[in-house]
Amino acid sequence: MPCHDGAVGTLILVRHGQASLFSDDYDRLSPLGERQARLLGEHWVTHDVAFDEAVSGPRKRQRDTARIVAEVYAEKGKPFPEVRQLADFDEMHAEELLRTTLPKLVEQHASLRALMTDLSETSGGEQALRGFQRVFEAVMRMWIKGEIDAPHIESWQAFCGRVSAGIGNLRALDQRGRRIVAFTSGGTIAAALKASLELSDEKMLDLSGVIRNASITEIAVSRTRMTPILFNALPHLGDPSLVTSR
Repeated sequence: MPCHDGAVGTLILVRHGQASLFSDDYDRLSPLGERQARLLGEHWVTHDVAFDEAVSGPRKRQRDTARIVAEVYAEKGKPFPEVRQLADFDEMHAEELLRTTLPKLVEQHASLRALMTDLSETSGGEQALRGFQRVFEAVMRMWIKGEIDAPHIESWQAFCGRVSAGIGNLRALDQRGRRIVAFTSGGTIAAALKASLELSDEKMLDLSGVIRNASITEIAVSRTRMTPILFNALPHLGDPSLVTSR
């Protein structure tokens, strides 16, 4: 880890537990997502992990992941900071983008139409998840290249700027030894890594696609720089069947 100027604090970014993809309400933890969050809390309590501050994005899946972890601490008689909700740690507005632009994009792009056909013909399970991911990434690549006309939706550039500003606005994060945990989403975590590693938009998008549910990413923060020290860690999910990315 490079030497930092001045005091160093740590920002711990947690992706929410598995949400309810292909249901009427995606923004809801699945039973597995709730279990992933509980296991994270139990792991931290067992290892006496403490935080000075806790924040979450505004999505239900983000807030509920934070709530479940805090409940585990309370059950074990351990202190956990009151969780503040911060819009800066919201996910990119990809759900709205897909909902409002996908039908027209499918009409306009034969390659995307083929991906949607493949997705519709899947039998569900992992095959459907992979099919959805291919559609998602294709639309996201169009979006970051400015090929989608969606002025009503936060732009890619605005999203990345929002996340960077949110990290900068956290109170006294650069104080030595201070630890702040943020419960958020994969795109937000990738945007934080983009800012700290000066990644291209394409690399950031690739990174966001591999971030696991309930995973832990840590970034050391000083007054002058941010340095990742841990990425996509899952010490609390020893059983491979508990590991998900969607």
